[in-house]
Amino acid sequence: MFKKIVLFFLVFLYFSSFAQAQNDDSLLSTPNQLMTDTSFEEENLTDKVCSLFTTNQIFSSEEIENSIYRSLGDILKRNRVVDVTKYGPYGQPEYATLWGGTSRQFLIYQDEISFFGQALYLPQTGDFDLFTVPLENIESIQLIDNPVANILGRNTGLGGLRIKTKQYNTEKPFSRINFERGPYGYGRTQIEFGNQLARKIDFYFTGGWKKSDGYVANSDFESLYLTGNLLFKMRENWNVRLKAFHFENRTGNPLPHDTLLTLRTKEDRTILDLNSNYRFKNNTFLKLEIFYCANPAESYNNGYFLNRKKTENEFYLRGSYEFNWKKKTQNKVEGFLSWGDTEIDGTKRNLREGYISYLGLTRFFGKIDNFGFARLTFQKGFHWELSTLYGVSYSPRKELTLFTNVSHSLVNPTNYDFYLPRSSYSTHLDSTYFSYQESYNRFLTYENLFTIDAGFSWLKNDFKLGNSIFYSYDYNNIEWTFSKVVNQLPAYTSIRYQVYPSNRTRNLFGFGLNLDYTFSPNFQASLSYAYKRARAGDFSIPYTPEHSFFGYFQYSYESTKKEYGLKLRLEQEYISKRYLADYNQDRVPFVLLFNSKITLRLLDLRFYYIIENITDEVYRTRGDFNMPGRTFWFGLSWDFYD
Repeated sequence: MFKKIVLFFLVFLYFSSFAQAQNDDSLLSTPNQLMTDTSFEEENLTDKVCSLFTTNQIFSSEEIENSIYRSLGDILKRNRVVDVTKYGPYGQPEYATLWGGTSRQFLIYQDEISFFGQALYLPQTGDFDLFTVPLENIESIQLIDNPVANILGRNTGLGGLRIKTKQYNTEKPFSRINFERGPYGYGRTQIEFGNQLARKIDFYFTGGWKKSDGYVANSDFESLYLTGNLLFKMRENWNVRLKAFHFENRTGNPLPHDTLLTLRTKEDRTILDLNSNYRFKNNTFLKLEIFYCANPAESYNNGYFLNRKKTENEFYLRGSYEFNWKKKTQNKVEGFLSWGDTEIDGTKRNLREGYISYLGLTRFFGKIDNFGFARLTFQKGFHWELSTLYGVSYSPRKELTLFTNVSHSLVNPTNYDFYLPRSSYSTHLDSTYFSYQESYNRFLTYENLFTIDAGFSWLKNDFKLGNSIFYSYDYNNIEWTFSKVVNQLPAYTSIRYQVYPSNRTRNLFGFGLNLDYTFSPNFQASLSYAYKRARAGDFSIPYTPEHSFFGYFQYSYESTKKEYGLKLRLEQEYISKRYLADYNQDRVPFVLLFNSKITLRLLDLRFYYIIENITDEVYRTRGDFNMPGRTFWFGLSWDFYD
């Protein structure tokens, strides 16, 4: 780990020294421009489509800071069309699903970089773990609650996130130090630093360290995040960015009904991304990107069962070009080519993938917009994929937008679904017989996904209202089926878990409502409600409640000169009855939760104290371990402007 940290800093020290060496007469230096000007980058077609054809819910850094959160899932629960489930103790895997879909259909992009990856946790799901997404460097999160998220990159799903990371944007150097402490040995330390290394070169660094001992045996974890963002402002219409990200996680994974087996996992991820954004005089826009990612992961225990290694290395090139056609249609053409290799338990495979996509937006009569999108993907060994999307929006007023979208996609199984080795395990304790089996499925077929949605967004300074209606028919959906069977026998209890990838047809229907209202500078309130009817044949899809609700009320006060301030926040969350295993197994009752937070600010020093699960509810969202009861934790944050 130490070598990787040193390498991370050496790369940025090299570019920093290069920046300091530039003289005022070089191409990179022009007088009277000390601030970062990237406005020409933000006027792109993708932003417009995501704004016009979704409910356009964006969580700013201030809103995130005011929330009660320790992970990305805690932020996403503010919109109830998203369901976040966790395996009990903090630091264990947590997954997000949208409208009752699968975790892999919830796409996550950070600065247009996909965070898709299938974890090695137990019980096996083949899904993406939200805990591996760092929060330390997030500037804003845009939630896209429909397949418009497919225009963001290479993957196909029902919706997802656009995460924008922090960058240096002040005239003075900026630093922040944050400490958090809580029960079960929980601690988090975060640092941020931003500075202008030269007249036209900005740098922003974030780092974070987290740990917890857990309240269940073998549920401890320790993780590290390092991120860097180096911006070269070559000209007024040309920026070059170098981004680096490194993540390490070491965690224990407790097994239900088994105290003899100690399963632990470790995962590393290193990303380097270099991209160039150039806007021509005719207002066309060219973006080129070079990307590298290394992602080794391993699970191991005190025996041979469930020992598993996975390594992935990927290098890709991506380019896009935006242009106007007859001043009415905005167009974007994008090409992508990747190559790499993966190894799962000694089985090596070469990965090759490429796609070409088209996105077009046309405006009629000044108020009606329609867009079309198509992407054709070729994969070595997995044939091809196709994703298409069409939408219409109407804006009778500046703050009001109505929209509808139709989407159809053909999706391939992944390398992970096809080739995960079979394994099984059983043990006999005093009164419990525990059996676990998992297997791959080399006979999976194409997933045929059709969706239609409609909604509106009404955005004003003190009032935000969004509503959406969603339907999806997913023929041959690729999912990891998890079944749990409990038998009461005279001598002992028999518990059997079976996990395997399969194709099943899913029908998803739902609607969501989100309201944010600022009564006055001192009072704010928000609510989110969602109804979801998610079925796979005659069975309900697990982890998906029919009814769910989230709301908060916040009181804020600041002194006249803003020397000190106070914030009081109360959050409420309701989740109706639901199943936690396939085939209508393991039904759990509804749960009503309350959380509170008080924040005190003196100049640039902030202290906050949080109480989670005030009423000490006992409940589960996934697996066999209860979520934390009533917990108390606090934090201290200090900002510096030099």
